[in-house]
Amino acid sequence: MKEWFKFNTELFHRGSSDRLRCDIYECRVRSSRDISDRVGCTRLIFCADTGELRQVLLPTGQYAGNTVTSWLVALHEGNVFGLPCRIFVCVFGVCVAILTITGVIIWWKKHQARRHARDVRRIAQSGPECRA
Repeated sequence: MKEWFKFNTELFHRGSSDRLRCDIYECRVRSSRDISDRVGCTRLIFCADTGELRQVLLPTGQYAGNTVTSWLVALHEGNVFGLPCRIFVCVFGVCVAILTITGVIIWWKKHQARRHARDVRRIAQSGPECRA
């Protein structure tokens, strides 16, 4: 059985500007328009009182914003192209973490070397009385 969520919300009738208030049920299912290979993102919205289908929200093809959002979320979560894509995303994430850590280490070493060189220059410029 699919997950059902009950909401108390406002719906807008597409043919006019009248607002329709009722309890609704939202059913999320997988359809041929889903990008993700794990979860369904197609949403069916029903009126709780009459059982009438009020709205169908497709993840792709219906609205450009939904299509872009669906692709971004699916790519971000690694839910497209199966296991090879998830492995690639994992390896890429580890590479980013390693590059970040090594970048900080290299910066810290250069920072320490510059500080040391600056201190040596100060001592050299201050004269012989500070060296003794």
